[in-house]
Amino acid sequence: MKKFCAVLCTFVLVIVLGLPVAAEGINGSAADIAPDIMAPAAYVVNLDTNIVVYEKNSETPLQAASLTKMMTTLLLLENYQDQLDTISVTAPSYIYDLIWEKTTNASTADIRKGETQTLRNLLYAMMLPSANEAAYIVADYMGGGSIDNFVAMMNEEAARIGCTGTTFADPCGLDTNNVTTARDAYLILRALTSYDIFATVVSTPSYDMGTNDRYITPGTYVIQNTDKMLNEGSAYYRSYVRGGKTGSLGEWQNFAGWHTQDGISYISVVLNVPYEADPDQARPALYETAQLMDVIFDSFTIAAALDPTQPITEIPVDYATQSDTVIVATDDDYFVSCFRSTFEAVALCAVAYTARKHDNFVVAINFVVFRVFESQYRTADQRLAELVTEVGSTIGCFD
Repeated sequence: MKKFCAVLCTFVLVIVLGLPVAAEGINGSAADIAPDIMAPAAYVVNLDTNIVVYEKNSETPLQAASLTKMMTTLLLLENYQDQLDTISVTAPSYIYDLIWEKTTNASTADIRKGETQTLRNLLYAMMLPSANEAAYIVADYMGGGSIDNFVAMMNEEAARIGCTGTTFADPCGLDTNNVTTARDAYLILRALTSYDIFATVVSTPSYDMGTNDRYITPGTYVIQNTDKMLNEGSAYYRSYVRGGKTGSLGEWQNFAGWHTQDGISYISVVLNVPYEADPDQARPALYETAQLMDVIFDSFTIAAALDPTQPITEIPVDYATQSDTVIVATDDDYFVSCFRSTFEAVALCAVAYTARKHDNFVVAINFVVFRVFESQYRTADQRLAELVTEVGSTIGCFD
């Protein structure tokens, strides 16, 4: 029976340690205090801990609209981030037919057929005014003249970064067959945040595209960011917003945003927010993002669960060859510490059960859980440690 209990507790531990870091209690707390949003799907993740602090239908596929351009941008930066100023691309005429087949009111940066732009200008054009022609120009260039080739690249990249409910049908989002989930949109935006140029672009309220044959006077070809949360004169302005991507088709809007305040960072996603969610019926996705993030920043803080300069405790160990005790302590290298300590604790578990020292096993099993979650919220490590102990006590392992 004892051997069975040891195996069962080890299985429980493996399951616990393999779970994604999404504390149920924290999700529940956020849901309890968050406003009742109209977005059919939403997702908010703390980037410092990877903890999901708010979730609503995050795995439900919905129309992506111009959030699609985040993937086009990701592929552009993965391949050409160091050549944004040295490569210029001419707009092919056929892409305008593809756009006009879907709508005559597509968002644009006023890039005409046959005009040449640097990749940097195309990047800003995609992310600020959400220019559809800019996305198609990039797709044509990277796809070797084939939009289908580029769309295949988009879907391959989505799968590579872990998206499970996303399918792309064009490079800009005009096609209603572009679908994503709130979680997948988070994954794409998170991948983009690793590029310094992306942080610069999305935080820019307006951008000067330079001059050409139609804009001969410097300073007259200026594009504006659709993310009004960056504009201090806007009712949607929030100082914590670092940038993001808007999107809209029909009677709703999307927004994937990147936020930082007091050193704490989040990514938020709201999808298909109806216009009636905003009292002004102008920017419903921005309005509900502000409602969510205001509450989250006001209600949650990130703090170390343990002081890395102090030992946690000293554990007596039987049958040791060099010492009668083991000092349990944290260190600054969290991942190395966690990896090493897990194997140390497994060894302690084996010794404890071989010698029928069940108290040592309890200490060791809780030690593993405690170390893995020591840099997370206190509630997470306490809850998981209690779970293992409760399961063992229920079946009599620790008698």
